Amino acid sequence: SRWGDLMCFEAATGKVVWQKKFLAETGAEIPEWGFSGSVLIHGANLILNIGQNGAAFEKATGKLVWSERLGGNYSASPLATRDRLYCFSESGATVVIAADRTFRRLADNTLESGCMASPAAAGEAIWVRTKTHLYRLEERR
Repeated sequence: SRWGDLMCFEAATGKVVWQKKFLAETGAEIPEWGFSGSVLIHGANLILNIGQNGAAFEKATGKLVWSERLGGNYSASPLATRDRLYCFSESGATVVIAADRTFRRLADNTLESGCMASPAAAGEAIWVRTKTHLYRLEERR
């Protein structure tokens, strides 16, 4: 929610399975616009951009797996590929994180202008819309 509630519901009944106050668990602060990115489900984890922080929670239990300050402000939802998580900030900073149970920052990059829209993946490419450009990011072969 806008105020830092993270909940898991049973799909068939709507019953709350677990509920967390992720601000208390991660030390993140509420951005002035509230929380706008969607939760990413990747493997056994829920991945969130929380203002200036990133965090992973176990989707079955809600247990905090990792939480780290990424720097910058993040409105766009994170994106996952096979073994990596991508977080794109409003200033254009890109943080690449290993998609596993331990936080491991793999790379930092910068795209011209900022990223407000959530990125998309198609095939082997990542498509990122910044305030001024549309980028196709793909590994060279």
